[in-house]
Amino acid sequence: MEYITPGMRIKLRHLATEKHVHSHDHRPPVSDVDFQNEVSAYGMPGFAGDANDDWFVEIEHGDKRDKESTKRLRTLRTTFRLRHALTGCYLFSHKVKLPEWGFEQQEVTCNKNAVKANSLWFIETAIHPKRSFFSALSISSLSSLLLL
Repeated sequence: MEYITPGMRIKLRHLATEKHVHSHDHRPPVSDVDFQNEVSAYGMPGFAGDANDDWFVEIEHGDKRDKESTKRLRTLRTTFRLRHALTGCYLFSHKVKLPEWGFEQQEVTCNKNAVKANSLWFIETAIHPKRSFFSALSISSLSSLLLL
């Protein structure tokens, strides 16, 4: 099993559609400004993707109680940014909403002048076939889970 570490080049794939999180030098559908690029889901099942699907991981900070969370991505403990490999912009979310055709979801773009607070991400849930659910939990998390 390989952990995701700072500087690692990764691709993000949507599990249900098998499309990659993709960006290129095109304006987004709503925020039509020159410092933001469109982010879309691109590809099809079995498609390996291209360099427009590649992102570099930059760890912003980890949980001070978990030293590993600054060395690799840890669920709920590591805050990180994703920098697009070709354009250098950051995956960015803001309060701008897509129109009805986009189900009025928040627009996600790739921003060359990203406000840090809107370009920070964390992993809420992670699963891996080589890790069982219970082995991935800490003792304190397991205790909380069993009390429910």
